[in-house]
Amino acid sequence: MAEAYLYHITTGSAWQAAQQEGIYRPESLATQGFIHLSTADQVYRVANAVYHSVPDLLLLTIQAAGLGDALRYEAPDPTLPTQTADTELFPHLYSALPLSAVAAVQALIPKADGSFSAD
Repeated sequence: MAEAYLYHITTGSAWQAAQQEGIYRPESLATQGFIHLSTADQVYRVANAVYHSVPDLLLLTIQAAGLGDALRYEAPDPTLPTQTADTELFPHLYSALPLSAVAAVQALIPKADGSFSAD
C-alpha cells in the first residue's frame, strides 16, 4: 500500500498552533497514540462520517515517503462511524507530524447540506 500522498483533516486553529510550535501533534496522538490519516479514496468518506457540517476545517496533503516506520496501515478505529469494508486498512502515524512532510493545505468546506466531496 505505498501511497505517495496521505491526508489528514484538522481545524484551522490546530494547524495554526502547529505552525507556531513547528510540529503537528493532534489530540489523538496523546489519547490513542497515533494520528488518523486517510488515503485519497477514504478522505471524503471520513469527512462525511466524522466532520459532517463542521466549519473551519483544513485538509492536509502529506508526503508519505518521509514518515518512515511510524506509518502503519491498520484496521479502522471501531469508535469512528466510517463505513468500511472488512479488509480495509487506514494509515496511522505513530509520531508527531513534521511540518516539512505537509505538501499542501486547503480549506475543506462543507456543501449546503453539510456533506463533503471532491467537487
